This record gives sequence, structure tokens and C-alpha cells, in this order.
Amino acid sequence: MSRNVIAALGFIGLGLLGGCSGGGNVALTTIPTAHLAITLPATSVAADTPFTFTVTALDAANAVVPTYIGTVHITTSDTSAALPANATLTRGAGKFTVTFNTAGSQTITASDAVGDATSGTSGAVSVTLEVSVNPATVTLFAGGTQSFSATVVGSSHTAVTWSVLESGSAGTITTGGLYTAPLASGTYHVVATSQADTSKSAIATVTVRPTVHVTNFKPTGSMAVARSGHTATLLTDGSVLVVGGCYRAGGDYCSPYTSSELYDPARGVFTATGSTGMGRESHTAVLLSNGKVLVAGGWNGSLNPFASAELYDPVTQSFSPTGSMATARVSHTATLLTSGKVLIAGGEALDGSALASAELYDPTTGSFSPTGNLLAVRRAFTATLLQNGKVLIAGGWNGVSALALAELYDPNTGKFTPTGSLKVARSGQTATRLLDGRVLLAGGDPDGTTAEIYDPQAGTFTMTGGMVYARNGGHTATLLVDGRVLLAGAAPRNITGWSTAELFDPASGSFLSAGSMGTKRALHTATLLVDGRVLISGGCFAATPDGCTESLATAELYQ
Repeated sequence: MSRNVIAALGFIGLGLLGGCSGGGNVALTTIPTAHLAITLPATSVAADTPFTFTVTALDAANAVVPTYIGTVHITTSDTSAALPANATLTRGAGKFTVTFNTAGSQTITASDAVGDATSGTSGAVSVTLEVSVNPATVTLFAGGTQSFSATVVGSSHTAVTWSVLESGSAGTITTGGLYTAPLASGTYHVVATSQADTSKSAIATVTVRPTVHVTNFKPTGSMAVARSGHTATLLTDGSVLVVGGCYRAGGDYCSPYTSSELYDPARGVFTATGSTGMGRESHTAVLLSNGKVLVAGGWNGSLNPFASAELYDPVTQSFSPTGSMATARVSHTATLLTSGKVLIAGGEALDGSALASAELYDPTTGSFSPTGNLLAVRRAFTATLLQNGKVLIAGGWNGVSALALAELYDPNTGKFTPTGSLKVARSGQTATRLLDGRVLLAGGDPDGTTAEIYDPQAGTFTMTGGMVYARNGGHTATLLVDGRVLLAGAAPRNITGWSTAELFDPASGSFLSAGSMGTKRALHTATLLVDGRVLISGGCFAATPDGCTESLATAELYQ
């Protein structure tokens, strides 16, 4: 007799021995369960697609046994399939769902979970592999680029072949999925075809818009001296304070300037202003809430970083000392927090090693105090204030390799905590907070052609359109008043500095060529002016992986 029959309920024959007044015996007849039958809704299904079927408990005559109470366990011939949990049947029948992940002929088996011989196996299910493309739809400017990725489910061979559906001048796509839109506007289609099964493919739709923006770089007044590794800070009166830097004519060594200059956008000229107490190069400069500028760290003349800091007062046009950092730093970051304090983080130490320490500058006391340490040592990384007041720390160099690790600094706790990792490890990249609060990270070493976006709500990074030109570091990224981002200059590996520029459009997630500056530049500055123009100043005319070979005094305006 099967253990799966409730004797007290499942009888089909019942006899009473004895009369009403005397006890007696009850004779029971039960129906044993002969097998579990599987009914399929179809004989084929796509991989990675839920497939629902019915399991029924039957007797030897193939009649349903409504009293079956065993627990059903589901297995398949696809060892990578997603299986349902064990479950009981209702009146002898129940529905289950599996998701196949391996293409081919597969079967489903239902068995009693406690080891009874009761079981059943389905007929063959033909599982076909599936191809998908991300993003499925995208809008680009004419000549813009977009990086596509493909997923193949149902085969261990996940490679695809990329193509453009339309013939003729419909754009091009590389073997890695980087699509370049044609100059003609219209609707086009990018196709990813499985190399494991060429009958399977997926299509992404690309809408190409005409280019309507006319770029224009124009020269403006030159600085008094050629500078690279300097800072440029927009002051509250609309002028730009340029501090430090140095002149290089080959090699890494230079003698940092103590001189500073002010750029007047109305007249287009630079004029001298107060001098710093010591020469600085690769330092940081932050406009404080009180209108003064905090200048901290940097290289000195002997290529050693230092811990000193000073304040520029626009009213007196002079610098004065303020408290020193606890640690000498160069190539660090300085971020103005919503509290008015400044977060100083990471950088390079006296011994050349990357730092994990961080500290806070308090303008009300003029002093630095320690705060939590970074989760990893970093230099040449980015720090971006988010709309929620936290600071996104991303990428950089740990002394051995570029980093994909990202973390968040919470001013309320003074601690750094992990967030999603970058899709591409990078150092020397730029980071720009967009108008919607997301952050664009672009270029950097070693792969200067890619870009990705951080979503603070999800805490994740996703790839966006590929850049028009490789920018391995030393470039600038400036958020324009219309929400787009201007990227300019940089020194791709083993190539002299670029004069090129491009625009990132958050609406389409694509990059578009934006003309060229009048001069090749790397390690320059780019400052958004009050009137919406961008001041490009100084930098290196030519740069190599070993450093700057010639500094510039010229400046120009993007408008």
C-alpha cells in the first residue's frame, strides 16, 4: 500500500460488520498511486524563459488520485536550470515552473520527495538559446558613438557577431560592439548574432539626430607665465583665480610658482594678484562658503609633497597661512561638503606611496582634523559631491594597478562605505555630476575610450556611449549650462596631447565631436564662467606617459 494515500479518506469500498448496537470492524479499500504524469503546454521554449507545466498523480488505470499527499520534487536534464521548490499537489494535481538555461533537448522529471518509487518523466522539450542586446534603443547625434553589449543564454559559447541591418551608409560597428552613427539622420538597427546558432539574433534600434550645435573655441588673453599643474577657481565675483603650477620644458622636474593671476571675463585679460607663501604644483583649490579659496598640498621644488595650506582672500587679493594637514599630500582630492567643511582624501605621500587617510578642514577654526580612512589607498582618483551630501570616491591608482573599487563618504558618520564597482578599472579619469544627480566618469588609464555613469539611487555603474577620442588622463570635463558635458584635451598613451573636444549628451548617452581647441593641451584647466562660456587655460602643449614636455601660457574660450 502506498504511503501517499490517506486510508481514512481514500477508500472506494467500505463495509460495516455488526449492527448498530455492537462495535465491529471497518474494511478499507485504497487506490495506490502508480505514477506522476507531466503535461507540457508546448514542446519548445526559449532559454531563460519560465516554462510552466502540470504534474498529476495517477493510478494504474491512469485515473487521478485526489488523495495523494506526497511532496513532489522536480528535476531536469538541464543541470543549470532554475528549479521550483518542492510542493504538494491539490486534489492530485499541481503546476510547477522551471527555467531552462541550456539549449537542446531537455526533459523534466517529477518524483516523490521522500523517496517513494512514484515518479514520472516528461517528453522532450526543445530549448533554444536566446540573444539580447543592451541598450535595446538609443538616440545619438550624427557621428556619435554607442557601446552595445550582448547576452547569449542557452550556450556556453556566448560570442556574437555584430552588424548593421541597413546597407549603405548606416554607420559602422566594431567586433567589440562600438557603434558609430552615420552623418545622416534616420533610424538604424544594430544586430547581434549568436556564433553558436546563427539563426538566433537580437536587434537594437538607433535613432540618429542631426547635429545642431556649432562649437567655437576662440583665443583670449594669455597668462603672464606658462603653467601646467595649476588650479583655476571661479570666484563669487565671476573672475577666475589661477594659482601655482610650473613651467616644464622636458622631464618631470620643475620649480613651482608662487605667483597667481586673476582672469577677468569681461575684458578677457589676466592680471597679477597675491602670491602664495610657497610654490605649489598639483595642489587643490576649493572655493569656500565665505568666498575665500583654500589651497592645500601639492609638490614643492624638490618633488616632495607638503602638508601646508593657505587661504586666498578676494577682498585683499592676498594669501595667508591656515592650519596644516596632518599628512603631506599631492594628487589628492578636495571636496566642499554641504556643511561648509572640506574633505581632503587620498593622494601621494612623501615616500611616493598612495594614501588611504582623509581629513576635514573647518573654515570656522582654520584647522584640519582626521576623519575615517578610505577603503583603499588611492591617487589620481575622483571625488564627487552627490545631491544627498555624500561623496563618491571612484577609481584611481593604488601603486600597482588602476582601481574599479568605489566608495561613499558620509559626512554624518565620518565613514567610508562600499558602493557598486566601476565596470572598467581606471585612474586619471574625470567625474562630472550631471543635472539629474548621476555622475559621468570618462576616460582615464588604461582604457581612455570608455565612459560609465553612476546612479546614486541604485548605487551602481553602467556603461554609456563610447568616447569619440581616447583620453587617458590629463583631460578636463565641464558641465555646461544646458546639461551637456564638454571634454577637452588629454594625452593618450604614447601620443602628443590632443586639441580635440567632444560633448556628452545625457539624454542620449552618447558623445559627439565638438571641434578642436586652438592648441593641443593636457594637464590644463577648464572653468565654467557665469555667462556659460568655458575658460581653457595653460597645460602642456605636448605630453608623454613620462610627463609634460612644454607648458603653455595661452588660454581660450569655448562658447
